[in-house]
Amino acid sequence: MTIRIAFDVGGVLSKFPDVFRPLLDSLGAIEPFGSGVEVWIISDVHPVEKIIETCRQNGLRFLDHRVRSADYRIHGENCKAMLCRELGI
Repeated sequence: MTIRIAFDVGGVLSKFPDVFRPLLDSLGAIEPFGSGVEVWIISDVHPVEKIIETCRQNGLRFLDHRVRSADYRIHGENCKAMLCRELGI
């Protein structure tokens, strides 16, 4: 069984990188270690490259292909919830 977990960038990862850095590492965000955990990075920032750059500036390690941008224009305040639903989180 795989557990999927998502972390928001603005107000979470970028606000408390020192707290989340060891958590992401222990969950296997960069190397899954067969832990059965998939770590996703989400935000409503566009484009995805901007999300990746923000995380890298904060020293956060993760798999680039697990970064997604929610569509605020279409889903409004529910955009991240909709994205999590699409990703099975």
